Amino acid sequence: MRDGRLVVRVKSYGVELGRLDLSVDTEAKAAVQWKWSRILVDSTKIAPAPDMARAVKHWEDEVAVKVDKPLAISEQRLDGHQVKQLIERAMREETGADFAFMNQGGVRGSLPQGQLAAAPHPEHHAF
Repeated sequence: MRDGRLVVRVKSYGVELGRLDLSVDTEAKAAVQWKWSRILVDSTKIAPAPDMARAVKHWEDEVAVKVDKPLAISEQRLDGHQVKQLIERAMREETGADFAFMNQGGVRGSLPQGQLAAAPHPEHHAF
């Protein structure tokens, strides 16, 4: 619970799923009981469906040609909070605003140290 609200999270990029068993008092419009479970997705134990693997490969190959290009070099690793600050700074500088705000939930990952590509692969993110 955070500020009277039930909060659940899972890792992105299909690393985890979650299950929420929830009982609600509809009269009071409030959660009265809950159980949250994380479900780890182990890609080494679950084989993808062949038709889906072909479709994913097709689109990965199509997109890779366009986005897997060197973009910049990061001298240090930036965590999600630091990426948020970088986005806010860019927004201020590009618009001439005195203040900019980026919702932390809109920051989907970190930036690794070293070479950055136009669209990094999910395994380059640290969560």
